[in-house]
Amino acid sequence: MLVLAVIQAHGADDGLFVTEYFTRTPRKLNAYNSFASVELFHFSVPEDSMMAVWNLITFKEQGGTFGDRCPNRNVTVYFRPGAPPVINPLHTTFPRDTAVPASFAVTLTWTLPNRTTGAFNVTSPIPGDWFLAAHLPKDEGKISVKRLKGLSEECQYLFQPQLIVQRLIGISVLYPGFFIDQLIPAHNRSALYKVFIPNHVSKVKVELVNCSSQNRSGECPVVLKLRPRAPPVHNSSALDCREWSPCELSSAAPAWDQWYYILVERYLSNADVYFRIGVQITDVMKRKLQSPGEREMSTTRPFFISQQNLRFNFSGEHSTSGEHSTSGAGFSQD
Repeated sequence: MLVLAVIQAHGADDGLFVTEYFTRTPRKLNAYNSFASVELFHFSVPEDSMMAVWNLITFKEQGGTFGDRCPNRNVTVYFRPGAPPVINPLHTTFPRDTAVPASFAVTLTWTLPNRTTGAFNVTSPIPGDWFLAAHLPKDEGKISVKRLKGLSEECQYLFQPQLIVQRLIGISVLYPGFFIDQLIPAHNRSALYKVFIPNHVSKVKVELVNCSSQNRSGECPVVLKLRPRAPPVHNSSALDCREWSPCELSSAAPAWDQWYYILVERYLSNADVYFRIGVQITDVMKRKLQSPGEREMSTTRPFFISQQNLRFNFSGEHSTSGEHSTSGAGFSQD
């Protein structure tokens, strides 16, 4: 395993990004007959990651050389966080009342005689264990290429996944019961925060008060988003603060002992946005955990995200920025 970290600064207001690179040793793929035929790979995605890109490399070998004469066989790769993926390439039937966890799949086709690449993007991935499973299609017979002397040598298909992660440094931490004054300047799109939720909490509520645009009057032109374990994405819990005053977003029965991420996203405009933000938590006995009155924490500084910082590209035969392509895929995970 090779790990490479590169620190990238995007300016004082935009914070600091770290790009980390992980790779695995190539393995020979097998035709699928059962789960024992699958090659399983394990990766660990760090906390505060904004983007994870898996670069998927497949190449052919025959007799110790490039397998230019080997037939093209599609490679299927499955992705799942937390546990190995449950797959069903043969389309068999599961027993009744069986809960089958979802996984994501990519099929790689060949773009060169002996090599192909693909990509799979995850926006704001869940941190922790991620598993990849790869295999060839069901075997329809022995794969061989006859040589001039009448001998045959087996074609081998090798697969090597690589992971490139871009994570944030210095996300502002909110503390339950405390309110802070904040500003999203006109040149920034959003501000990101996180709060740690301990055990035995029955409710989390994020409050946005005294919100206004640059002239400090009128509606609150922001969307408030909340998500456990990873920064919010497009389908996370959200509330349009233009329609609510105060703007309050709650999560009942939250995950315990986890970070919750809060995104305040400004609507497109050329004005600064001012607001006060705080988090309230309630324990299982319905006692509100907060300090008496609002307390000031002027030292807390938000992490601003510019739209251009969310793009992530790598050099190679294929590049991607979260869009689907013929050899890659992307999704937003929630």
